[in-house]
Amino acid sequence: MCAVLGSGQNGARRVRREALLFFSERAALWPLQAKAFLFIHRVAEDKDPLWNEMNRAIKNGG
Repeated sequence: MCAVLGSGQNGARRVRREALLFFSERAALWPLQAKAFLFIHRVAEDKDPLWNEMNRAIKNGG
């Protein structure tokens, strides 16, 4: 009985450790995803003259 309980606890620890590893890996990707989004958005913005004009007006306060 103790062996069964012990293996269950170790299994739970392993699952928790794997979950933390998974989430830490995901968190490490977030800055890269943000950079990719900004890069794609910037490229689209540069190709759209109306967006550029509106963006300039907003940045200049009017």
